[in-house]
Amino acid sequence: MALAGGMQDVVSPFHDSHFGAFCRLYTTRFDTEAQKRNLVSLSKAFELGEFSRCKLLTQNDQKSDDKRRGSTGRTESTRGKLIQNQIDSCCVDMQHWVVDETSVTVSCKLYVASVMTVAILFACGGLTMGFTVGERITGVDPFNLATYTWLLAAFILLIAKSVKVENWPWRDFLSWRVRCRSVSELASATGVHEQLIIAKLLHDDCGGGILRTRGPYSSVFRNQGESGFSIDRPLSAATLTLSGLALLKVVAPRGDAIVCLDCRRGTYLSVIEHQGTQDKSQLICDDLSRVTSEVRSRGRAGRHLAQPMKLKLVKRGDFKWKRVHALFDFKGRNVVFE
Repeated sequence: MALAGGMQDVVSPFHDSHFGAFCRLYTTRFDTEAQKRNLVSLSKAFELGEFSRCKLLTQNDQKSDDKRRGSTGRTESTRGKLIQNQIDSCCVDMQHWVVDETSVTVSCKLYVASVMTVAILFACGGLTMGFTVGERITGVDPFNLATYTWLLAAFILLIAKSVKVENWPWRDFLSWRVRCRSVSELASATGVHEQLIIAKLLHDDCGGGILRTRGPYSSVFRNQGESGFSIDRPLSAATLTLSGLALLKVVAPRGDAIVCLDCRRGTYLSVIEHQGTQDKSQLICDDLSRVTSEVRSRGRAGRHLAQPMKLKLVKRGDFKWKRVHALFDFKGRNVVFE
């Protein structure tokens, strides 16, 4: 009811009583017009599961959408259970991560054991060939061939140490652990989805975590520093929503924009009023009109967005808007935030 009030009305906090009730008054025409403007109410978002962790692993390309439309309800239910089990397994593994100020250390026993096994097989195979062949081959020293197998084993170790992370000390490698300094390295070392990793880091960032973040996509993190863990992957709209940043569509003087309603842990009270004020700083994206025009042009041409469009989130205190609509629906739009 506060968001449906007058444009000049001020939403003020009040002391909670012993009983509280929440309601929503609307008309059918209001909901119909909201759908045309790519808006969704908060209650509808909960009903559609937009705040579910499963959304982070759902592919947004058209191929996946077509496949889901043609599948049965039983297949869709089974797929949802598999995704939920995958997320639960990842969350259990995340509890064993060791986090410091600039990196995240994870166990990598299976990978290191596999690499060491292959290297030992090559090395032992060369020695075995040297002892078994002996002088059976005229003019050939089998131990020279063993030298090549040892070099090949060393080459495999060096390549394996450079695949997962940029810098992997031998001490950590032999201890079956790896220290990751970016989201891409952590995803490569653990196999966890990048968006799920970012959601985990955002959750800890709001809970007093010691990890400092940096990088081109770290604007939504609170604990930032010049040196720290690199957020080198863009954030999806589902990740922001799950982490407690509701993307509200507002009417600004230059067109439509997005204001993030911060509902993360540690926020005592956060209100997005109809009339934007200069005494509050918010995460703002004032480039929303570019997404709408791009989607329309691609739709008329019968094409889809191959590369995701990057929207910039900045923290500003001098941004004004005229009215708040509702949650913006990014469904069908290949959009990421930086």
